[in-house]
This record gives sequence, structure tokens and C-alpha cells, in this order.
Amino acid sequence: MLYLPAAPLTRPDPLTPEECLTVMRQALLILSHDNMKKHYQLTILSQHGLRQRILAYLSMQATRRKSSSFSIPFSREELACYLCVNRSALSHELRRMEKDGLIRFRKNRFTLLTPPE
Repeated sequence: MLYLPAAPLTRPDPLTPEECLTVMRQALLILSHDNMKKHYQLTILSQHGLRQRILAYLSMQATRRKSSSFSIPFSREELACYLCVNRSALSHELRRMEKDGLIRFRKNRFTLLTPPE
């Protein structure tokens, strides 16, 4: 749901063309960012298996930050919700991935030991 304050649009004096353009640009920017977030999440959730979901998410973060070491904006519980998995299953798989030499992590700081896809 998109909330757009109506007061500026319903004031007695009409908006100038520049103001209308600014409002429309901002609304489109908000919608496009939201759609991209949803697209990325669907791409991740379409992966088969928890390890592939985790790697897809971490690879996207590494690519976005142009570094194999980065912090994510989620706690473990929030990441589990984002990936649509149980938190304990996520933690278990992260430990297995670390043991297998794929990643290193501490809290929300990750290092990919394999190149991002």
C-alpha cells in the first residue's frame, strides 16, 4: 500500500507544473524501488533449497556492495523471515556453510569465500 499525503494535492491554489512533476517522480521512484525489492526477493525465493537461497541473497548483497565482505540489514530472525525459513534451520545451515568453507560470518557481517554469481 502506498501512502500519499493528499493535503498538498487538495490545497485551494493548484500545484504548479513543476510541483506536479516532482510529486509524480517521487511516487514513481518509491514504486520502482518497492518493485525491485520484491523482484529480488522472488528471485531468491525461487531457488531450490535453503543453501541456494542463502547464497543467492548473499551474492546479491556482495554484488550490490562491490565487496565479498559486507553487513546485511537483517537480524538472524529477520533474515529467516525474508527467506521464508525457520530461524534455527537458517542458523544451522549458516554454520554448515561456514564449515564447508563457503562463508564466514559474525552476527550480520558476512564474507563470501566463493566469488559472487
